[in-house]
Amino acid sequence: MIKCPYCMTDNPESESFCGECGRPLSSAGSSAQLQASEPLDSANVTSSIQIPQYENLDEFIIQPKAQIYSNYKFNLIYEDEFAKTLDMLSCDEAFTNDQIIQLIRRIAGIFAHINQAGFVVGSCNLSDFAIDDDYSLMKLIIRRPLLTPKSNAYEYECAEIYAPEVKNQDYDSVSQKSDVYLLAIIANKLLLKAKYGDLSLDMQLKMSYYQGLINDDKQILFLHYWFGSSLSMYPSKRYKCIEDSISSFDEYLKYASVGPDVATVVKSAKKTSIGSGKKLLMQEMQRDKGEWNEDALELVEKDNGLCAYLLADGISNCDVGSGYKASSIVKEVFIEYISTFDVGQGDAFSSISKVFLDIVQESNKRIAEEARRISDNLHGVMGSTIILLIIYQGNLYYYSLGDSILYLIRNNTITSLLIPDNVITDALISNTGNDLSNRSEALTQYVGGKYAIEGGPYNKKVECLPFVEGDCLLLASDGVIDYMANNLHDSLWDKEQILLRKIIKHNEDLKHTAELILRQGNANGGGDNMSLILIKGEKQ
Repeated sequence: MIKCPYCMTDNPESESFCGECGRPLSSAGSSAQLQASEPLDSANVTSSIQIPQYENLDEFIIQPKAQIYSNYKFNLIYEDEFAKTLDMLSCDEAFTNDQIIQLIRRIAGIFAHINQAGFVVGSCNLSDFAIDDDYSLMKLIIRRPLLTPKSNAYEYECAEIYAPEVKNQDYDSVSQKSDVYLLAIIANKLLLKAKYGDLSLDMQLKMSYYQGLINDDKQILFLHYWFGSSLSMYPSKRYKCIEDSISSFDEYLKYASVGPDVATVVKSAKKTSIGSGKKLLMQEMQRDKGEWNEDALELVEKDNGLCAYLLADGISNCDVGSGYKASSIVKEVFIEYISTFDVGQGDAFSSISKVFLDIVQESNKRIAEEARRISDNLHGVMGSTIILLIIYQGNLYYYSLGDSILYLIRNNTITSLLIPDNVITDALISNTGNDLSNRSEALTQYVGGKYAIEGGPYNKKVECLPFVEGDCLLLASDGVIDYMANNLHDSLWDKEQILLRKIIKHNEDLKHTAELILRQGNANGGGDNMSLILIKGEKQ
């Protein structure tokens, strides 16, 4: 018996090709290469089914030479065997994001040439991309027919990665936009290194988004908008072709490296709403009106140009105290510490980091004192999320605990700057939740609660980014994003697009923009407090 070197199936010695996978048995022990090997032996090979051949694409694809019929099915036979494929690389922890970005550009080049020849890939597997040993050459292995726009492919066998219209056999809608979708899905799988199991598209986008934040990879973070513009279920909303897609891809990568070039003056506005739905609920429960809104907002502008901002969202489900009281304590501490804060002559980052952490520590201390005044039972002590933000000398410094929101709007792109502190992201950070079977978004870090009673430590750090002319920032409680769409089940991407359009269209008047955002949330049910601060950098 001869053991196949590829699938390890035992085959009779008289066979030239594996009866299971159809690959040549004679290449056992030899190094697999992308370049053509010895010509195929015609024994046991049949071409009773027409094998499509594509002209002028040999530089970009590997075409089958024949088919072998075995185990009641046809297997494609190739002269070339493949040293590496993308499915192997996607599990390689040593592979950097910069290398993955280069791979994405290379895949885009293959798709573009196939599209220019009048074909559409439509669906593929990561194993369909062959790569040589030094990653200098990549080709698409043709394991299923290429499609043509409006083609009839009723016998087409869809791969594991596909455009929706291909999967749904809506071949009238197949076009170059199908490969725009395909490219983005492949890119996301590579960035996620295929280690989080079978996730919905919305969850895939969240995971790559969080991974960019967790790894402090601003390039990947800024690709979020590119993913969203590529992965619409509706072809009409995607980039019109691969060339447009990859051009946009490169533009978004540039946004991550922008630095301060001119002095900016900071304008800001704040706005809060109880939430129309929550107000009705609180009235029915006969709650104290003073505690209807558990959010707290504050901004302080100092003579030296330093601007400081706070957003705190009190946690409702507590047994001792209230979310309203917790966020009020945080606000009280913020005002007290920022009013006397001086950056000094030394390192601004160190000074600002210290005051942020001091505010958190003092807030925990006072929440604990208030909890002990209320009750001897300290189970379920009140708590609050917190975002602390300072803009000073062209830089943005920020720190957060909880799941409140901080968006940067730059070059018509909306990007989250915060990692939500919940069960999902904890699994990502610790790399212990590969299947993410527990997809809970329950908070794991915040001010107050067990941290007030037991103390820290928190595993968060202060971050710093350039803040330049034209940049907008949105600090918001989670109620804002939750009620941006009239369907609560709409994806995060769809909700962010609604926010982005409002901010871009109306950012000349920040107070008016803030009012429009809250009005939209209340119109969609307003089931939570909604509070936000809008900030814009303008030329000095």
